Amino acid sequence: MRRNHPGTLGRHRWIWLVMVLLLVLGIAVGIVLTSCVSVSELSITPTLSEPAPQPEAARTPVSVAVRTTPANLPPVIFVMLDWMNGDWSNPDYYLRYVNRWGGWEEVRGHPEWGALGGWKAFLWKDLNPQKGVYDWTLIDEYILDAQEMQVTLPDGSVIAKPVGIAVQTWTSDETETQIGINHTPSWVASQGGGDITSCYDPDGASGPCKPMCTPNFGNTVWQYWFDQFVLAMGRRYDNNPDFYNLSFVLIATGFDDETNERKNVGGCTYYTSNSLAFDNWVKHVMETYNLAFPNTVQFVQGTLHSLHGLAAHAASFPSRMTGVKNNGLEIDFTGDEIRYDGVLVGGILGFSQLYHEQIPTGYEPKSGVPVRGTYWLLIEGLSAHPHMFDLQYPVINATYQAEVETGFPIMNFVRNHLGKVVEDTPDVWIVLRETTKSDTCWRGSADGIYKCYMPHHGDFEYWLYRRDTPPGSRTVALTGDARNELPALARDHVYAWHSTRRTDQGSGNPYMSFDVDDRYPYAGHVPKAAGGPVSWTITVTLVNNGTDTFSLEYLDYYGNLVERRVTKGAALGPVGSWVDYTFRLDDAYFANGLPGGMDFRIDCNNDGNEYIHRLIVRGEGLRLPTPSPTRTRPPTKTRTPTPTPTITRTPTDTLTSTPTRTASPTPTITPTWTDTATPTSTRTATATPTGTLTPPTPTQTPTPSATPTKTLMPEPSPTMTNTPILTPTPTWFPGGRNVVTLQQGILEYAGTNDTYITSSSPSGNFGRQANLWVKADSSSVSLIRFDISSIPAQASINQAILRLYPYERDAAAAMNVEIYRLLRPWVDTEANWEMASVGQSWGLPGANGPGVDREASSLAVQTVSLLKTWYEFDVSELVRGWVNNRQSNYGLLLRGSGVASVSYSFASANYPSISLRPQLVIDYTAPEATFTPLPKTPTPTPTATLTPSATPLVTPTATPSPMPVISPTPTPIVSPTPTSEMVPTPTATSVMDYIKEMERRVNVLQELLQRMIDIFRRLSQIGR
Repeated sequence: MRRNHPGTLGRHRWIWLVMVLLLVLGIAVGIVLTSCVSVSELSITPTLSEPAPQPEAARTPVSVAVRTTPANLPPVIFVMLDWMNGDWSNPDYYLRYVNRWGGWEEVRGHPEWGALGGWKAFLWKDLNPQKGVYDWTLIDEYILDAQEMQVTLPDGSVIAKPVGIAVQTWTSDETETQIGINHTPSWVASQGGGDITSCYDPDGASGPCKPMCTPNFGNTVWQYWFDQFVLAMGRRYDNNPDFYNLSFVLIATGFDDETNERKNVGGCTYYTSNSLAFDNWVKHVMETYNLAFPNTVQFVQGTLHSLHGLAAHAASFPSRMTGVKNNGLEIDFTGDEIRYDGVLVGGILGFSQLYHEQIPTGYEPKSGVPVRGTYWLLIEGLSAHPHMFDLQYPVINATYQAEVETGFPIMNFVRNHLGKVVEDTPDVWIVLRETTKSDTCWRGSADGIYKCYMPHHGDFEYWLYRRDTPPGSRTVALTGDARNELPALARDHVYAWHSTRRTDQGSGNPYMSFDVDDRYPYAGHVPKAAGGPVSWTITVTLVNNGTDTFSLEYLDYYGNLVERRVTKGAALGPVGSWVDYTFRLDDAYFANGLPGGMDFRIDCNNDGNEYIHRLIVRGEGLRLPTPSPTRTRPPTKTRTPTPTPTITRTPTDTLTSTPTRTASPTPTITPTWTDTATPTSTRTATATPTGTLTPPTPTQTPTPSATPTKTLMPEPSPTMTNTPILTPTPTWFPGGRNVVTLQQGILEYAGTNDTYITSSSPSGNFGRQANLWVKADSSSVSLIRFDISSIPAQASINQAILRLYPYERDAAAAMNVEIYRLLRPWVDTEANWEMASVGQSWGLPGANGPGVDREASSLAVQTVSLLKTWYEFDVSELVRGWVNNRQSNYGLLLRGSGVASVSYSFASANYPSISLRPQLVIDYTAPEATFTPLPKTPTPTPTATLTPSATPLVTPTATPSPMPVISPTPTPIVSPTPTSEMVPTPTATSVMDYIKEMERRVNVLQELLQRMIDIFRRLSQIGR
């Protein structure tokens, strides 16, 4: 080692002293400022406001300026379960291995398949082998190995291979004695809290069905330690530049990583529905991942029945990076759409149609799809505007075979349209078809909702629409045997495998009329021929049958009808098969000018019908904003193995400082040490405890509480970000001027009770119905009550509005809906026409006793005449009375009046579409003061409390350490806890106290700075 000259240190000692003093000053300033931030956070709390929900039927995609999901995945197709981490773009890549059945498998590189990524699953027990110890070796290797591979995107740019990861707590592997293997680390069971495994045996121990064993999802201790693991994983991988090619994280939950607790296998019935504990855990773990990965897309993997609820839950999160992926997309499925009373609420396609601009969405196609089905499968999924596809290796091969058969670049077509909105899509398109399946509909006996599980009817549209309604534009769908109309070559083609459409000149319908979505940036702009910037290309895929003609017709900028006529035949391509013909237009003005508001149409010219499969419309000429680049970038460095110390377990489970493979020193404070560090030259990473400190050994501490509780302290996190991310919370009710919306199920508000009572069923109770029924003759009335107890008692109510949403009626007539104050208690699950509750009769049947059941005069009235629109009632005086006298809140009565015989059904607090449930919007002003949020409000807090009942209080106590240990107190962490609530306990701090404290701290800083200046002066004199 090179040594300094003996005089060097003496001459420059003052420089070193200055550097040390500057470091001390920086630390002091940081401590003062950090503590100031803590004080301000306790004193000044932000107010959250909930946007007003839209009716589901009226939802339209938002503009790019207000797009809410920041998901920006690279335009690749991901290979499912890519455990081999294949270098798929490398023609020399080759791997031979033995599969699970004992046979040899060979895989090779396929650059012809285009840009592929991959994802792999890892086991919790492998990554978290000891309490507080995280071995990230396997994930690190997978991500970093992929960085050494190159992927060429459709636009020609080259990036490192993008990858995703998943962590499994359970797999559906079968052993001799059971189905299901729990991959929980063994040490978790020793933490207490009951059994971490739960087994279900449908036919008992003596039956042929093996028990199916899953983790005990309801075990709060198990949940707590999994939360800590996910948070630690987020601290390592979220937004870490060393793992720049990590594109997404999959949230693995139940059977096959999906949101089913079990599945029926081997002829045994294991599944009828999920347990409440499992469904609650799925939502809980989504919240944890959202908290841990605010900058990385995550997908929970849902099945048909859970998709809408999961998407709605994810859309409520503050970080819109949590999304939903459907596992099991198949062509023309009877559950593509689910509609309640005609309103789209979910389904395989429906969930993405509704939520793709709010959260990331994705698809995993069903396995075993034939070559011709792969094209239709991807087109169907793409029409719902997802952000990603992951395909099994055989499905990718089948899709490529379909590309060869059609000559159409299916996979690149998918890549170019993933995650697009109408404002940034490269083109708009439509595939003409019709379903071959039927709807399954019924009216719910319990809730009265008309429910339909149905396939997607009509074409697959991607912001290009075809309508039968314009004159002469009714088409005929060719499905099943009707496809025999097609020539043999066309009938046996991929494009006819499912269905297609034709014109119907025999019934006077020679046209197919199309409309470009008005939000597509080129629509409505002046064409080049009229001095504007826009030109268009329209590619039509049709059957080249015969020698007749077809025409493209549209209006130019001056309103003239323009016809572009084409003659079919050998010059157009293979006769009797499908061909593509492209029109290039400089004079087209697409501004809804044709009949029916259409932009252009195909005319068969009455000399033979046209059979059309697909149209792709592309605008050109405008300067559009450059899309933001993906997070993935080409690799810029070559990894070199670095010595990695080997961890030796210490007797006290003290964490071990482990260098990581980062380009620069990791700014993570690791306040513990290892007894032995043996350098090795291998690239095998050992456990890296970055993110969570091991909780010290618990010691018994008496508690003054009469009910003993068990408190587990969360592990301090020295790498937590400065800005905590809020998870979905109940509505807050702080001081100051606020507008809050109370709606059942929004921000976990659950304070609405409602029902209807009717003379047609005097003893019937309808407290669990999805509707509030009101008849014009007052023979059916509705009761509703909102819990407003969390509004500050000193609040001044500026305005209160009741909002109701009618969705069904029995006649096309209007009626008045009157609002009355109720004067007596009632129970929503017991009330009927005769009784307010069990044993308590109304003063008059139907809650109609003035001065006893209700007030004599109505408070508000509205004429209701339309469906699927919001009606508002001013109930400000009513709410003021409730705030001033909490005990007087018995809710309100909805009565109908009018001359017409009509009844309306309003969405109740049980209505399946949460956004349509009754709302009470309260505008109030309250004194500024600190407050305690409702349960589960996740604000930064030094501790989180796990509270099982009837157990002694266990308080962790710090274990003595020869090294200084940084206290977790100044650094709050945000961690989901295993309990149902996380309650912050801020110290009440008045504004004046806060100002005085700030002044005191500023004085301390000034004094410290003055002392530093004096020291610098002395040092400068010594230097001279």
